[in-house]
Amino acid sequence: MPMDVITTLLQMAGEESSVIRKTAIMDAVNAVEKQREYPGRRTFKCPVCGADILLTDVFCRHCGQRLPSSKDMWRTL
Repeated sequence: MPMDVITTLLQMAGEESSVIRKTAIMDAVNAVEKQREYPGRRTFKCPVCGADILLTDVFCRHCGQRLPSSKDMWRTL
């Protein structure tokens, strides 16, 4: 079973003795965590499967269905 990216980076940071390298690894951990967060509070639902999607997504990350344009999603608010 592959390890999670964040777990791997934290393990590398714990084994590293150089402060500069440890800081660089922790910056990478923060970047990965930011990628997993949704930007802002507005999230939308896929019309097919109901999974959370972003306004900028073209395809659903869960079912792969092509999503309506962002203009159409804003109109549904």
